[in-house]
Amino acid sequence: DFESGMDAAVAAQSTVVEKNDNKLPGGDDYSSITSSIPIADQVFHDAKSSFLATLTSSLYSQIPPGTALPPDTSKALEEFLDLIRWAFPPETPVHDLAEDLKLDYPLVSASEDGLMNVIDRHMYAGSKLSWSRRCGAEKNGGYSCGLWTLMHILSIGVAERHTSVIGDVDRVSVTDAGQVMRSFIDKFFIGCNSCKTSWIELYDEACCGLHSKVHSMVDHEDSGKGDDWRNLAVWIWKVHNEVTIL
Repeated sequence: DFESGMDAAVAAQSTVVEKNDNKLPGGDDYSSITSSIPIADQVFHDAKSSFLATLTSSLYSQIPPGTALPPDTSKALEEFLDLIRWAFPPETPVHDLAEDLKLDYPLVSASEDGLMNVIDRHMYAGSKLSWSRRCGAEKNGGYSCGLWTLMHILSIGVAERHTSVIGDVDRVSVTDAGQVMRSFIDKFFIGCNSCKTSWIELYDEACCGLHSKVHSMVDHEDSGKGDDWRNLAVWIWKVHNEVTIL
């Protein structure tokens, strides 16, 4: 179930060595939240912080002030919000943020002011973004770790939702979810350019007929056993290790 998947996610991520040589644009604070906060809350906090950092540092940074998001950029963001709303636990801050962004999406996609009006409702006045010690915040690794956390939770959520919904109409396939995540990384990831490039290359190799047993999303040993819905979550763990371990 989702809880056991998250326990495995936390344990596995603690073994990953992050590349911490890239600072987040904008000078955001990497001060860590207290270690007394339960680990599950730290996980969701880190995911939200990196999602907020991506939204504030990437969405409107490459277009003239007062300009709406280009259609392809807007589509990529809206689909990612839909994926979060579908796959993320509904009681979490990230899900709440995605719901608000989608509710006000015409304004969010029309201007940076529209985006910030929503984001300001989800940040304490005057506060800076922070990451927990599990993300190595003291080494400037918070952003990358938090974004990986966001992707891990999403992929686990896709697997969990796939088993809990009835019928095909409410389901999101592995391919659909993977393409939405790929578009988000491709258009909005900030910081480590080599990590971004490696992720995109490995995803394209895995999804698009260039399968190898190392990088494929297909489990060659379990193919045909009905476990395809798990492949995205497993694949993301494999790629996370490959692109971040020194």
